[in-house]
Amino acid sequence: MVHRIFPDDDIRVKPMMTMPVINTDASKHEKEQISRTVQEKFEEAEMWLISD
Repeated sequence: MVHRIFPDDDIRVKPMMTMPVINTDASKHEKEQISRTVQEKFEEAEMWLISD
């Protein structure tokens, strides 16, 4: 999903701590897009993180 918004960027993911922080040189608008996308993915995580 993030690569659709920023196809030319190198995206690396670290485990999140209690306060999610996005470290990037992106503009304020781009940071909002990234934050929104990350939040959506975490909200959807219960649908695909299933323990059998």
